[in-house]
Amino acid sequence: MKYILLLCFISSSAYGFEIPEIFKSAKKKIQEIVGIETEEVVQMELPPIPKVTVDATSTAVYNKSGRIFNQGKSFKDLTLDKKRTYRVAYLRDLYQAVLTQEAGHTELVRFLNVLEQGGSREGVYRSLTLGQEYKALESQSENIKESVVEFCVNYAATYLALSFDRGDVSKLNTWTVKRVVAEKSLEILDAFPTDGKDLYQWYAVLSVDLATQYNSIFKSKSRQSVNYDFYHTWAQSVPIQQVKSEVVIKLHRVFNFLK
Repeated sequence: MKYILLLCFISSSAYGFEIPEIFKSAKKKIQEIVGIETEEVVQMELPPIPKVTVDATSTAVYNKSGRIFNQGKSFKDLTLDKKRTYRVAYLRDLYQAVLTQEAGHTELVRFLNVLEQGGSREGVYRSLTLGQEYKALESQSENIKESVVEFCVNYAATYLALSFDRGDVSKLNTWTVKRVVAEKSLEILDAFPTDGKDLYQWYAVLSVDLATQYNSIFKSKSRQSVNYDFYHTWAQSVPIQQVKSEVVIKLHRVFNFLK
C-alpha cells in the first residue's frame, strides 16, 4: 500500500530532470550547461568500437574491477525515499519508451521491488522486451518504414561497427528492430574497457548526435543538450546502469518517432 500511495505523488517528468537534481556534487558546469539554451559545440571524436566476443567459458562477467563499477557515489548516498522517487520516474519513462504506454501501478510496484532488491535497470528493460506483451507486438505484421531501416543501418555501422543488410532489416517488425539494436548497444557498452574512457566518449558522441537530429522528441533540457562535455561529465558521475538506461530509452524514443 505504501508503494501505491507514493506512486500517486511522483511525477513522470521527474526522471527527465534527474541529472541536475541528484548530482549536485558533480562539476558545476553540468547544471550550468543544462540551463543554457544555445550551447557552443566542441567536437568530440567517436572512439574505436570494441569487438563483442561471446565465450561461454569466460568468467569476465564476474570481474567488477574498474572505474565504471565504482562510480555514482552521489546517487548511492541518497536516502531510500529519494532513490525511490527517481527509480519510479525512470520506470515510467522506460515503460513509455519501450511499450509506448503508461505503466500501471501493478507494474511500477513490481519493478520497483526488483530495483530495491538489488536488480539492475538493464534487467528491468530485458524483462519488458522478453515479456509476453512485447512478444505480441513483435508478432504483428507491418510494413516497416524506410526511415526506420535507414536509421537502423546507419546507427549499426557507426556506433556498433556492424553491417546490417537493408533488405534483411526491411523484413523485420519495427518492435524487433528496436529490441535488437538496443541489445547490441548494451553489448557494446559491456565490451568497452572498464576504465570507462572510451565508453564515456561513445556515449557523449551518440547523445549529441541524437539530440542534434531529433531534438524535439526529447522533452528535458538534459537530453536536448548538444554539448559533448556535458554528457561526458555526466556519464562519469552516475552509476553505469544509468548510462545504459539512457542509451536504451533514447534509442527506443527515436524508433518510436520514426515508426
